[in-house]
Amino acid sequence: MPNFFTELQRRHVVRIAGLYLVVGWVIMQVVEVMSPALGLPDWTNSMVAMLLIIGFPVTVLFAWAFQVTPEGLKRTVAASTQASTDERRWIDYVIVAGFVLVAVMIIADRFAANPPQMQQANSEPNVGNIASDGIQIARNAAADVEKPEQVSIAVLPFVNMSSNPEQEYFSDGVTEEILHALVRVPNLRVAGRRSSFSFKGQNKGPQEIATALGVTHLLDGSVRRQNGSVRIATQLVRAADGVQIWAETYDGSIKDIFDLQDTIANTVTTKLEVIFNRDAMPRLAVQMTDNAQAYEHFLQGRALFLQRWGYGAIAKATEHLEDAVALDPEFAEAWSLLGFVYYLSPLYVPNTDPDLALIKADEAVLKARALKPSLAEALSTLSAIEFSRNNNLESRKLIEQAIALEPFNALVANDHGLRAALMGQTATAMQSLELAVKLDPVHSYAVANLAYVKLDAGLLDEAEALAQRAIDLGDVSAYETLSRIAFAQGDREAASRHLFQIYELAGDQLAPQFADRRIWEAGARAFYEDSEPDRLALIGLAEAYLASPDAVVNSAIFNILARTGSAELLFETYQEGLIGKDMALRDLWGPSGPGRKVRQHPDFPAFAERIGMADVWRLYGWPDQCKPTTGTDGTGGQFECL
Repeated sequence: MPNFFTELQRRHVVRIAGLYLVVGWVIMQVVEVMSPALGLPDWTNSMVAMLLIIGFPVTVLFAWAFQVTPEGLKRTVAASTQASTDERRWIDYVIVAGFVLVAVMIIADRFAANPPQMQQANSEPNVGNIASDGIQIARNAAADVEKPEQVSIAVLPFVNMSSNPEQEYFSDGVTEEILHALVRVPNLRVAGRRSSFSFKGQNKGPQEIATALGVTHLLDGSVRRQNGSVRIATQLVRAADGVQIWAETYDGSIKDIFDLQDTIANTVTTKLEVIFNRDAMPRLAVQMTDNAQAYEHFLQGRALFLQRWGYGAIAKATEHLEDAVALDPEFAEAWSLLGFVYYLSPLYVPNTDPDLALIKADEAVLKARALKPSLAEALSTLSAIEFSRNNNLESRKLIEQAIALEPFNALVANDHGLRAALMGQTATAMQSLELAVKLDPVHSYAVANLAYVKLDAGLLDEAEALAQRAIDLGDVSAYETLSRIAFAQGDREAASRHLFQIYELAGDQLAPQFADRRIWEAGARAFYEDSEPDRLALIGLAEAYLASPDAVVNSAIFNILARTGSAELLFETYQEGLIGKDMALRDLWGPSGPGRKVRQHPDFPAFAERIGMADVWRLYGWPDQCKPTTGTDGTGGQFECL
């Protein structure tokens, strides 16, 4: 036996075998990287691996029988000289260097698969008395959020480790589904999606991110996708000291993706010790579809939907989501999101018919509800649709159901707060919006809505800070809140300046039919300099536009009518419009100004009855600015507004 090993060394068999393994590993890495770029089939990696395995014994036998000499390839028949040994010494160096390279690459890949990042939540809900089960649940949720000892986590966006950067939508999708799975755990507070993703690509430490988001733990990782297979690497970090509590890598196929996400979510809850009766818990990661291609389209559609203002983003999102439901008509989550995208399309896609968009939105969301009644966001979309149709009581009932289903859903809490704000129920709105901002501190729309409600409540300093925060987060519309605050503080110059900041940044998008700067200048004089000629000019402009055959009733029209105090035209136009109607109502509830003029108009009670606003008040509480006439319950328009 010793002679056999000596002979193996003499014939360089060990060297050649080692060199073969190093070169084979390099070939496998090259194939893995190049396959997606070249469009090679899924079995390419397996085929190359099989050929390398078959080639190994052939190479070893060849090395035993032959050797390479200066004169060429010769059979090995006699012991080599010392010189020959010295001549082959370079092979040893190559083999050792190769094995070192392989070890370094494996270690680097392992650490790269678990990059540190972090995630979400901050703000302070103020709990008040509410006349609805949904609000009571939201109030309890707000109280729970305030507990400093509560275990909380942020799921940071997983890094796309695939060779194709366009696969980022897939790694983002994996992150979101794990986040959604963890949201279902009763004893765990999870930072919102917007807050988590705000740290994407930023080189910040765990403690800094956790402090910003108000969480105790961070979960991050990476996703490597290779044709039909996927590898998800995760790590759980304790924010207080940055110590890694747990890390694991999971391999599977695209078809296994929901199982992998469920496994990760369950493992996280085990490590955090937040589930005490696991047998009683439902599956955390929902199996949304069995169709991998439909899921691909859903992820791409959702990624585009979240961009919204990107060039053609909503139109492209619609296409992907329509493909998803065509491939799997039972895909409830895709139907739900498609309904919301249809609802938003008149705001983002030129020449979209609002009536048709609303019909399609309704059909899609009802389909989602029929497949999965527990989808809170589908209920929220239905609430928005009913609001557009002037069915305010039904709209409120739907959003109450949604928040009862998912009290810790920041999007639902924001929508609940917005619905209450538009009805003038400032205290209720403030509570829900504070909860939404607490759950998702970088949800710019929720922050902007809260700023507006604080303004209506007369809390100017808080409103100003929130409006500036919303602007910093990218919500241009918050400049209008700053404009109104400046006017309330007596600074008319600043009020006009903030108004023109909206014009400069997004005037062509928010008011395309009034893109002429002179119209905005007239608006500034009418709103902030009490210029009656300019006010009348704006009203005349709105009337002329509404009389044109191609008129589109949108938020720009409602904003002009509300801010000029054109009550009768506002009431009439409101019945016809389908989009941007929130601008008609949000201006009604300030303590003074044009809103007060509108709500004190003799026709306002009939208007409030007609659109179901008064029904909401009778069931969910009267606004601060309106009360039933003494001795009545407010039925039949028997109420007064201050």
